[in-house]
Amino acid sequence: MNSSGLKPTHNGGGFALLLLDMITNFEFEDGDRLLQNTLPMAKRLAKLRKRVKRAGAPVIYVNDNFGKWREDFKTIVNAFTKSNAKGREVVELLRPEKDDYYILKPHRSGFYSTR
Repeated sequence: MNSSGLKPTHNGGGFALLLLDMITNFEFEDGDRLLQNTLPMAKRLAKLRKRVKRAGAPVIYVNDNFGKWREDFKTIVNAFTKSNAKGREVVELLRPEKDDYYILKPHRSGFYSTR
């Protein structure tokens, strides 16, 4: 254990933080309601992410690509942090950092038919 209170993943053990579908624009049915409920949780996740990173564990985003197969994850993140983006505050709280990993999923599940 280290100062974060978490066990690091170095040398084949430990944990990772998976953030599933947290990068979104909330432009869907019930998106406003979900956004209202997501913001407090996103603030807690941002704190957890800091602890995980201090522990040396990876942060992995598993996210929808919104049908934009020719764009990368960074482009999607940038689009959802524009001033007029509905989910901007959530995405800003959880914006991926350079050393984070991401998987763009082709289906609703990040674990079915995903390389």
